[in-house]
Amino acid sequence: MIGKDIRMLFHCNKKTIFKSVYEFDRSFLTFEGSSYSPIFVPWDANDKDVRKIAGLEKWFIEVRIDTKKEKHVMTAYPKTDDDKSTLSCTIGLKEASFNRLEDNLVNNGMDFLTNIKFQISVSSKGFKKKDTFAGGTHLDVTESSVIFASKWDDQDD
Repeated sequence: MIGKDIRMLFHCNKKTIFKSVYEFDRSFLTFEGSSYSPIFVPWDANDKDVRKIAGLEKWFIEVRIDTKKEKHVMTAYPKTDDDKSTLSCTIGLKEASFNRLEDNLVNNGMDFLTNIKFQISVSSKGFKKKDTFAGGTHLDVTESSVIFASKWDDQDD
């Protein structure tokens, strides 16, 4: 139900780190950055809950080939003595889309990377669940997309 979901937009820029990881049985892409913002929050969302996932110091997204067996989750980790506060998310793409994204990233590097954004919607129902570890918040990903534009209005020069 998208009307109750929170939509987040993750911006890739010159400081974004991209890695392509190949394991025996699968490969995945990882992205790490610091610029993101909620672009839709339901009117009845609890401000205290939204602050758990908004305004954290960094984000980490892992993109995999979607197997339909995996549940994709966004997790907010609070700041600790050793680490910054982090919003971590796993999303899946169909194999053809995953391969095109990987090819473009490997062949075009930062020129391509700085022109993509991730839009991820999460269910606000997860705020009502009991956290499985102290201070953490887990939300189910309901929709995700990778958006490419040749130039963004808010893009750094």
